[in-house]
Amino acid sequence: MKTVIFSTLLLFCGLSFVHGQTNYYQGHTTVSGDSVTYRVKVTSTGAYRIENMQYTKINTPLRLLDGTLADGSKGYGATQNQPYEQTLYRAVKEVLPDSVLQALKNAEEQMYIGLIVEHDGRVSEVGFIIDDDSLLTAIPPDQYYSIEQKIKRYTTFTLWSNSKDVQFVKMTGILSFKRLK
Repeated sequence: MKTVIFSTLLLFCGLSFVHGQTNYYQGHTTVSGDSVTYRVKVTSTGAYRIENMQYTKINTPLRLLDGTLADGSKGYGATQNQPYEQTLYRAVKEVLPDSVLQALKNAEEQMYIGLIVEHDGRVSEVGFIIDDDSLLTAIPPDQYYSIEQKIKRYTTFTLWSNSKDVQFVKMTGILSFKRLK
């Protein structure tokens, strides 16, 4: 009996997430939770860029170690040391309830994740890009913050040899919820 009640409750929560969602980001330039304040920017396509207000590198141009502007055509980058299943997917699965994950999977949602990678390979800053009509707009800022912290904990990179002369590297990840297992 408890299993039936719990399953019904999970189904109800998932349906509430899909049909009665709150868009935390629409019409706002900043949104706050208990642990974080995010800057919200609308892109030219109408998507939301959600970036932690504490971060300074995510919006700065790429520079060489001496401070001069880097030539972006040189293809600076890094290789992620772990598969997405052990980093990005693990982070969202540990933060979001199963009912929400299932709703995102059913809707074939995608989240774009911007990462600032330091010389030692660790991720120091994380930003998110989500579509304005996405179910992802119903995820509150504190949950994005938790995802961000877990991504930083689980994800490391190895910089490409030509990237050793830049201050940091900007990388992008795409999390496709339909790939969740």
